[in-house]
Amino acid sequence: DAILWHPEALACQQRYLRGLFNHPNGYTKKRLCEYPHIVVIELTNEPKYVTEAAIDGERPMGSAVWAQGEQPRYLKKRYETFAEQWKAVNQKPSVARKEILPYFRAEMLRSFFAALWPIVDEAFPGGVVKSHIEYEVQNPVIAQALTGSGVQAVNVVAYWNATGLFDGGNTDWNNFLDDASVWLTRHQEQRFDGLAKIVYEFGASSSLDGYVAGAFAADFRRADIQMAAFFTYTPAAVAAYNPGWLIHYLNIEHTPNKAA
Repeated sequence: DAILWHPEALACQQRYLRGLFNHPNGYTKKRLCEYPHIVVIELTNEPKYVTEAAIDGERPMGSAVWAQGEQPRYLKKRYETFAEQWKAVNQKPSVARKEILPYFRAEMLRSFFAALWPIVDEAFPGGVVKSHIEYEVQNPVIAQALTGSGVQAVNVVAYWNATGLFDGGNTDWNNFLDDASVWLTRHQEQRFDGLAKIVYEFGASSSLDGYVAGAFAADFRRADIQMAAFFTYTPAAVAAYNPGWLIHYLNIEHTPNKAA
C-alpha cells in the first residue's frame, strides 16, 4: 500500500493522527489523547507490503493525478537507490531483486514508523503499546525492522471458517474444535521474537454456537495471547436485522449462546 511509502500519503496520515488524537469528544469535551484507558495503537490495518509489480507499475497518486506534464514516480527510484547501496554493502553486485526485496520492505517499514510513531508519542507521553500486523514477522529481516522501530506487539488473526471460504449461511454443523487445534498448532510453530501478541479480530464464521467462545479462550491462553477483540459486536438498536458483517454477529439479545 502506498500509505507505507508515498510522501503525500505519509503527510496526510500525520495530519490525520494529530487531528484524531486532539479531537474533543462532543459529550465529555475530553480529547482522545486525554483518555487514560487507551493502551494499544496500531497505525494502519492490514497494509500490503511493496511487491515487484508495485515497483514496476507505480500508478499516479495524490497530486500527480491532477498535475500537468510529467507524473512523479517515487517507488522505483527509491528502490534503485536502496538496491545500489545494499549491493555495495553486501558485496553482491549481481544479486536478483527477489533477494533484496525483503530488505527494501523492511526499510519502507522503518521509514513509515519513523514518520508516525513520534506523533503517537507526542499525544500519549505516558506511553501506549505500539502494535503492527503479523505480516512476514517470521522473516527475521522484517521482525528486526519492527522491533527496531519501537513496535512492541504483533496483531494476529483468529478466524475459523467452516468451508475455508468467507462463509455464508449457518455453519453450526462444523466441529470448530478441529479448527481450534489447527490454529493453535500453526501459531505455536511460529516465532514472534519476544513481541507481545494481540488477536485483533476473531470469530467463527456464521456460527451461533457458544462452545466456540470457550475454545477461543483456551487457545488464546495456551498461545500467550494478551488481548483479544471480537469482530464484530452489533448495536442493539439494529441487531435484530444483522445489517453488518453477516457472518460475524454478536449481540447479547440476539446471539445469547455466543455472548459468553
